[in-house]
Amino acid sequence: MKFCKIFLFLFLLVFTLNFISPQPPFQQDKALVNGYEIKIPFFGVTRQNSGFDFHFHVFNISDGVPITNDSTSCSFHLYNSTGNHIVSNNNIPYKPEEIINEWGIDVDGGNFSGLGDYSYLVQCNSSSSELGGFESVNFEVTADGKQFQVFPTQLSIIILCFFFVMCGFWNERLRMFKHLGSICLMIMGVITLYPGYSFINWSTLVGKALGFSCIALGFYFLIEDSFSRNKQEEHYDQEPEGDYYG
Repeated sequence: MKFCKIFLFLFLLVFTLNFISPQPPFQQDKALVNGYEIKIPFFGVTRQNSGFDFHFHVFNISDGVPITNDSTSCSFHLYNSTGNHIVSNNNIPYKPEEIINEWGIDVDGGNFSGLGDYSYLVQCNSSSSELGGFESVNFEVTADGKQFQVFPTQLSIIILCFFFVMCGFWNERLRMFKHLGSICLMIMGVITLYPGYSFINWSTLVGKALGFSCIALGFYFLIEDSFSRNKQEEHYDQEPEGDYYG
């Protein structure tokens, strides 16, 4: 029992440290007097195999006046998680009839078949090439279109589940912990499969192996007593307390 308390304390300490990360260094953008400023709405994450509308606005840095396609052309470049150039368009449409002063390009979902970090670059230049500007943005492609979760934290929970199960095996009075750990293992297995974590989910071999293993082990530990002959004999061989017939 004392060992269980020490292990639990160490686990909570490691679990807390997973959430502590140093602040990134402050970066200050260089001030520009002339050129184009490109504003891209932040989205961060998009769903695997789903199309996406990349849109942005272009302004003159010196006076903030919106830039149209009368004197400017913009290009778009998309790169996948391995850095390969997968989409290139040197004439992005200008869409004033849909949203005022917006440029945009629709990218087919087939370009987002792989999970991981993607990036795209937008560059705009005036017809006279006197003014221009660019902006590069990173984003993630995930299985469900939600932010990737950091796996080490969930791994700590899985380890804790196994610890609870072992406590139940070591001490009969802690059998409740075995059942609790078994149920949590099955839950973590389902979560590992979907929505999953960074590169560990239902779409990867590692994700499938880990997810189904947690579900199978959790189910086995939960009903393990039913397969134990010794447990069954102890149950059925118990002497009745007192005189049953009075």
